[in-house]
Amino acid sequence: MKTKETLNIVIVDNDPLTGKIYSEHMNKMGYEQVSVLTTHPDCINQVCGNADIIFLEQQMMICAGRDIMKEYKFRNPNAYIVIISAQTNLRMVVAAFREGAFDYIIKGEKDLEMIRIVLREIHLSLVIASEKKSLNEA
Repeated sequence: MKTKETLNIVIVDNDPLTGKIYSEHMNKMGYEQVSVLTTHPDCINQVCGNADIIFLEQQMMICAGRDIMKEYKFRNPNAYIVIISAQTNLRMVVAAFREGAFDYIIKGEKDLEMIRIVLREIHLSLVIASEKKSLNEA
């Protein structure tokens, strides 16, 4: 099972400062493999490398005319994709979940706390999956 130190996290956000803040926050939580992408060129290939968790800014979901979330879920169905957006439009939130998002974080005063909570949920999900796999192999 992957640990905090070995999980590969990618933050895709068009604002470099926001990406840096999120990355530093995750590093302080013990996540060591965190990278930030802020530009569109070739972003799908960069994101689709081997990320376990993607924090995807809603405005960056379309890259070179392609839907990053759909493409990545096709390439890596076990990945956790968390949408981060300033949009509070319920339709957008529902659409993100329908397309396979693990969670949806609204940017604002509590986004760092929500990132911490979502990462804890993902970690617990990974622990449960590992335990189920161990039980099935026994």
